Amino acid sequence: MSEVRFMVYDGKQVLLMDFASLAEVELLPKLVDESIELVKSVDARRSVLALMDLSNTRINRAVIASLKRLSQNNGPYIKAITFVGLSPMWAFGVSILLRVTKRRNHKVVRVRGRALDWLVRQ
Repeated sequence: MSEVRFMVYDGKQVLLMDFASLAEVELLPKLVDESIELVKSVDARRSVLALMDLSNTRINRAVIASLKRLSQNNGPYIKAITFVGLSPMWAFGVSILLRVTKRRNHKVVRVRGRALDWLVRQ
C-alpha cells in the first residue's frame, strides 16, 4: 500500500514516501500533494530526512512529472533523501539529475534498511 507519513527510525524522524508497487500511477499526484503538505508543516528548512521507495513502480512521463513537482516544492526543506527500488538505469538518471541541480544530499540505495541507516547519520 502506498503512503506518505513521518516515521521514527533510530530516534530520528524520517518522511517515508512509500510509492512501492504503485499499480495506479494516477494516484501519484495525490501522494505527491500529501508529501508536499507534510514537508511544509515542518518549520525548519533543510531539516527533513526523507526516504522515497519506488520499488516495483513503473516509471513513465507522468511519474517523472510528479516527482519533479515534488522535488521543486520539497527541496528547501530536505536535509537528505534516499531513493530505494530504482533500476540501475533510473538510479543513474536520478543521480545525474540531482548533481546537475547541485544537490549533494542524496543517495540511491537498493535496500530500505541501508537507506534509513544512511539517513540517520546525516
